[in-house]
Amino acid sequence: MRSNLISNGQLLQKGYTMKMEGQAMKVFDSKNRLILKAPLSKQRTFKINISVIEDQCLLSETKSENWLWHQRYGHINWGKLKQTF
Repeated sequence: MRSNLISNGQLLQKGYTMKMEGQAMKVFDSKNRLILKAPLSKQRTFKINISVIEDQCLLSETKSENWLWHQRYGHINWGKLKQTF
């Protein structure tokens, strides 16, 4: 992946706060801890490089057949799923 975007609106909805000053943006969690600092680039965007320290594989299991079909159909909305069956 060459680039990805982070939505400030989504960060706000999830309880994060942002502060932009001095040619940088800082993102804080709900306990006011700094979790990200990004410098302003020449294209007026904030560029960060994120490295994964350790890969993890997560597994989940669902016992509901409705959820199983929801996932099999590529997360089709529930209304359409009900029409299918």
